[in-house]
Order: sequence, then structure tokens, then C-alpha cells
Amino acid sequence: MSLVLANTKRLYIKAFLVELLLIFICAGIVYLLFAHKFSSFLLGSLIAFVPQIAFIGYALFIKSHVPVENKAKVLYQSEGLKLALTVSFFILVFVCLKPDFAGLFTGYFIFIILNNLLPLLFNLNSNRQ
Repeated sequence: MSLVLANTKRLYIKAFLVELLLIFICAGIVYLLFAHKFSSFLLGSLIAFVPQIAFIGYALFIKSHVPVENKAKVLYQSEGLKLALTVSFFILVFVCLKPDFAGLFTGYFIFIILNNLLPLLFNLNSNRQ
């Protein structure tokens, strides 16, 4: 089990690094093409990225020692943390910053999709080797 957990941790670290790089690349492209949507796009992508890091960090790194019988509980706790962070970030952004909705939700949905696709693609790639 520890080998599977170690491989999963490496997979998510790699996915998060690639996703962070993609955030900066996409934000740069948005800045060049739609400068007025840049900050909203960046905030939306970070709202998708940071809670996912909290979810994986809590489930795989902080609570990795939990017995198998309690893994479902840890996943529910991680999902609750992710949901609370996402809602809190959206409330904070809407109340304090008045973002451009198109830029915010474009960044958010692009990186929500990448949160799911990158680990899957890296896992498929590692299984082929």
C-alpha cells in the first residue's frame, strides 16, 4: 500500500507543478489578449487550484497514516475542506473585488477540468511505461 501511496503522491506533485505552470502561461495569454480580464481569470484559476491542493494535501499527505477503515472519513473531510475553501474564496472575491464574471468563471472551469484530467493523463502515461 505504501508504494501505491508514494506513486500517487508523486503523480499529484507532478500534476500540481504542471497545473501551476499552465496557470501562469494561460494568465499571460489572457493578459496579452484581454488585459481587463486578467485579474479575474487569475483569481478564478487560483480558486480552482488552491482548494484542490488542500484536498490532496489533507488526504494524501497529512492523513496518509490513517487506517484503511477510516479512509472514507478522511476523503469526506477533505472534500468538506475543499468545498469550504471554494465557497469562502468565491464569497471573498465577489464581496471585495467585483470581478469580471466571464474571466473569473473561465479560469475556474478550465482549471477544474485540468484538476481532473492531468492526474488521469499522467497515470495513463506512467502505466504505459
